[in-house]
Amino acid sequence: MSQRRKPEPPVERVAGNAIDEQHILDSTYDLLLAVGVRRMTMADIARHSGVSRATLYRRWPNVQSVVAALVTREYRPEFTCPKAADV
Repeated sequence: MSQRRKPEPPVERVAGNAIDEQHILDSTYDLLLAVGVRRMTMADIARHSGVSRATLYRRWPNVQSVVAALVTREYRPEFTCPKAADV
């Protein structure tokens, strides 16, 4: 007699890079304010963001790179290149 398997609950899948990098950077910002860059680890960022460390390492090689992406995102509007006619 064969046993019937219970159907597994559907797994929510996210396509490609749809894992919200903005959410990870927002979480990094909160963590940065709480513990500082010297005490922050990739494991801390992953835990605070609700993603795996592997997910972080696919995008950034280390904490400094995550913080650099955060700074770039926050200050990008400030970095404007002059037009060629203005130079």
